[in-house]
Amino acid sequence: MAHSVPIDTREITVTPIFKHITVEDVPASEREGRAVMKTVEAVEVRFAGSKLYSPVFPVDAFWKRDGHRVVTYAERWADQYREFLAGRPQEAAGTPLEFLRPYGISDAQLSLCRALKIYSIEALHHLEGPNLKSLQMHANALKEMAARFTADRRGSADLADEVERLKAELAALKGASLPASDPSPAEILDLAGDVAIDIARSHDWQALTVIHTITGNGSDTRFPLPEDYGRMLAASGVIDPATWFWGYLHIPTVMEWLAEESHGFARITPGAWIILEDKFTFVPAPGHEAEARFPYISRNIVKPAAGTKKASFTADTDSFVLDERLLTLGTLWRWKEQKGLEYAEDMRNYEIALSQAQARDAGGRTIRARAGRSLRGTTTGWPWPLGGGA
Repeated sequence: MAHSVPIDTREITVTPIFKHITVEDVPASEREGRAVMKTVEAVEVRFAGSKLYSPVFPVDAFWKRDGHRVVTYAERWADQYREFLAGRPQEAAGTPLEFLRPYGISDAQLSLCRALKIYSIEALHHLEGPNLKSLQMHANALKEMAARFTADRRGSADLADEVERLKAELAALKGASLPASDPSPAEILDLAGDVAIDIARSHDWQALTVIHTITGNGSDTRFPLPEDYGRMLAASGVIDPATWFWGYLHIPTVMEWLAEESHGFARITPGAWIILEDKFTFVPAPGHEAEARFPYISRNIVKPAAGTKKASFTADTDSFVLDERLLTLGTLWRWKEQKGLEYAEDMRNYEIALSQAQARDAGGRTIRARAGRSLRGTTTGWPWPLGGGA
């Protein structure tokens, strides 16, 4: 008579990843008087639903004692360790999540599960407590899908054969196996930097908007850009604070500037401006202590753990000045695109989140097209008196 063997559900939610890591050889370092490094075999233990906790152990480290015998982590996951030594891809145990597609799982939900280290339907089905809550709004729906799948498969005469059949079918599908290696920190840092720049350029974000004041001396016509200058706002200008009505007229192209110059910049009050050779250029020169004020978008989009903001990511402790979730979504789809993986759903999620963030931010709600006159070559009669002789 056959006897069923109970399954340890704790193991179902754990995925080991064997790898080589570089560590300091402390005894050798003490002998040499310098840091001596060595490469060792290790296992990273990933727990389904836990984003932050993934301990790493040497493969020969103590896991538990069986009588008088010490059991190591290599023995705990002997099959996976043999695959690692043979140089073959390491796959998560259980039924791949892709087989929940008939039950309604979406590409976005698949991506979420992988990001949370949930690699199998069995792991999802046995997820409980805080790890289940990490799925947030998708938790109930995904658990229900896994429960339905488990119930449908329970009647199979040999569940093990069924799992192997499903895994064989999935082998032909792109991205079916667990990635052999995660993206390197340097790769993520570069991608995140590119995405951060694109996000900053996409909108006049309030968090990046800075007001700058240029003070004239009556003779200088050229002034350096602010140190963190990125660009002018999409709809803005340079104003003269001495009057609420007038503003410096922006000449948008060099050819128009040359044409105005040939006419002596006639009837332009208090003056005109353009950026030439990375300097604000005014005609005529702003008067002594006269001010020209304008808003701009700062290029310092990264906040370090300590110190002032900067233009790019250089350390793991750096953070994005804008929405970190938006940066994560953008980096995710860019990385998948680079690796030739399916990224359409992730890109849509990013674009939706970007649009929502822009709508929440009032920085783009500019109505006034420019400061000063809106028609070239015209003068304004009001606020001078209307009618009546001089």
